[in-house]
Amino acid sequence: MDKKLFIGAAALGSLWASPAMAQPVQDNTGHAEVIILIPLQITNIDDLEFGTVVADPLLAGTVHIPADGSPRSFSGGVQGVASDPGARAVVATAGAPGQQVLVAYAPPAALNDGFGNSITVLGMSMEGSPLKTIDPITRSLFINFGGTLLIAPNQAEGNYEANFEVIIDYL
Repeated sequence: MDKKLFIGAAALGSLWASPAMAQPVQDNTGHAEVIILIPLQITNIDDLEFGTVVADPLLAGTVHIPADGSPRSFSGGVQGVASDPGARAVVATAGAPGQQVLVAYAPPAALNDGFGNSITVLGMSMEGSPLKTIDPITRSLFINFGGTLLIAPNQAEGNYEANFEVIIDYL
């Protein structure tokens, strides 16, 4: 009898206290996603041209090309030659449509003529904000640059040039 009572009590206890019942399994799966963008391609469309200027023998001056495409201006002892008015630089990039990019640039310190003469670059400017958006239809972006040069008194005659770097990165 003892044995039957023990087995019956054990069976009855397992009906009421069933802590070993299977629990629902939680779904702990993750999600992975990636967006693939086409590489940015940068193309120089137009160089930054300050045009032809005449330097005063005694007075320094500046020549300025606006990034917005308006006419160049002068100060001090610099005069422009009308037949060569200069122009802003234009750089184009092609990329993923609608994507934002950050544009940075590094102007040269000076333009050089290859014979030991130089002209100081006072600064460069870019039209608009450095944060830009690739056109969603044409998949392109055009960026305009201007700059200002300091022309010394009696600046040596010559063709002065230098490169500047443009860096464009997706955000």
